[in-house]
Amino acid sequence: MNKVINLPVVKSHQSAGVTLCLKNLSHGMVNNVNRSHINRGLNACGLFIPAVVDLPVLRQRVVLHVLDGVRAGYNGGPGTPAQFRWDHKTMYFGTDPVALDKIGWQVVEARRKQEGLPPVAETPPGDRFNNYWGQPQHIELASKLGLGVFEDAKLDVKRFFV
Repeated sequence: MNKVINLPVVKSHQSAGVTLCLKNLSHGMVNNVNRSHINRGLNACGLFIPAVVDLPVLRQRVVLHVLDGVRAGYNGGPGTPAQFRWDHKTMYFGTDPVALDKIGWQVVEARRKQEGLPPVAETPPGDRFNNYWGQPQHIELASKLGLGVFEDAKLDVKRFFV
């Protein structure tokens, strides 16, 4: 393969905090991803995700991200239970996975707040929908590795309405 188009879905993830562009790549392109979150005490998604996406074999081939937010999930992901899904009715397109992840993370957090839930990184493990402390910090770390833009003021977002 010489080009990759990444097709993630907007959703929360009990270990990574959110599953968006970066996690979709890291956990979709390597094997044995369970090593990134073996148990509640050994959750390394915050480091694993940006480290894998930073690999040149991935980094140089991904040319587009299409983030599907038509039907999104705000809790209990990756296999989001029906009661935590909503019709967000939005598609996001971009070449910067960090920027798209920052936007998607904000969307998930806004919905969580609306539903009376704490931020994904502050949701303690132990209920039937969340077994880990979520680690959405992987998005900022990916930016520090040069994988994209994290700062809100630098994000270039264009909205189209039909």
